[in-house]
Amino acid sequence: MSYKNVPFIKIKQKDDTFYLTKFSIDFLKKTVGFHFREPYANDSDELFDIEKYKESLSKRGINSIASEDGIQRRTQIDRIDEISKYIDNEDSYSLFPSTVILCCNEFDEDELDKIILPSDSNTESSIGEFQFPVEETKFFIIDGQHRLAGLLSSSQKDFEMPITLFFNESLSNTSKMFSDINGKQKQVNRSVIYDLYQNINENSIIEERNYAQIIRQLNSDENSPLYKQIKMLGVGKGSVSQAFMLDAMKRAFREIENTKKYNLNVQEKYTEVHRFFRAIQQTFQNYWPVKYNVELEKNSGEITKADNQIIKTNGIGAFFRIFPQVFQFSKENNIRYKYIISKLKDFNWEEVNKGTGFAAQKAIAEELLDISDINFNNIIDN
Repeated sequence: MSYKNVPFIKIKQKDDTFYLTKFSIDFLKKTVGFHFREPYANDSDELFDIEKYKESLSKRGINSIASEDGIQRRTQIDRIDEISKYIDNEDSYSLFPSTVILCCNEFDEDELDKIILPSDSNTESSIGEFQFPVEETKFFIIDGQHRLAGLLSSSQKDFEMPITLFFNESLSNTSKMFSDINGKQKQVNRSVIYDLYQNINENSIIEERNYAQIIRQLNSDENSPLYKQIKMLGVGKGSVSQAFMLDAMKRAFREIENTKKYNLNVQEKYTEVHRFFRAIQQTFQNYWPVKYNVELEKNSGEITKADNQIIKTNGIGAFFRIFPQVFQFSKENNIRYKYIISKLKDFNWEEVNKGTGFAAQKAIAEELLDISDINFNNIIDN
């Protein structure tokens, strides 16, 4: 597998992190996908028109996909050609100093840690290097598609593009970002902006803020079973990232709420997650890095190095996959989490070797359920 190393500067604004970097034309051609928004194409004429448009882009070396969830409008062929000629004109001062904004959602948190290489071995460093596996890396465009299309269709070979790069952003966030950037610019059709509003779910944004609040408390509370175990900015100290925790927790509670039996507020969700991971901490004392004092019924203050999968992406992901079943079984039978989780005590976390990603987390979750003698419902499959 080939790799592409590029430098970065990490930028923090409010609670978000993004990166400034640069990509060559060759790397962009291999990794950028042009997804344009076509949620209303139904009849044969419209579909034929889309195929003609895609063929026109393909002739210019641009691969494109029509998508109901795309945030970009169609690029204008004339404008692409104009930009391409501008770049290739040796007599013009053809520079693009402003960044193209891209997002990459291809890597889970363990894989993301591997491609972000701090330059001074300090994980808190704001300057470092990416190491992208070229075949596995895919970016989609948030802003700057015409500049990028014009560049990729040009004859330039030695040309670098400044990039603002985000990782693992939701459709709601990227839609809002595009709308905020382009909403007042004349060259963007206002209809596209209005149409994107259906992607921006204010309730979803509030929901994610609430989960972020829960995660911050779990990480900062000295008596939390997850005390100092969460990478709040995605990198640095901790065993699992805030973004991964948030997505896994949100998925689990949505599964619970879809039963129509439970509607928990933020405090109730925090309490349930705290109790659930306290039971895990008590059951797997030999593996869990945050040590627990049984006599005092609180954390002992000792934190050891996490050298197995239990507190990392695979383990946390697997636990959140079984959480909906454990939660419902606990409530319906008036049984404490500690009793349920104790049934899993013979699971050997030192022998876990199931790869990475959602498939690995699901495999671990299924094995955890198999070794219990509790009649759970089928594991959620998403």
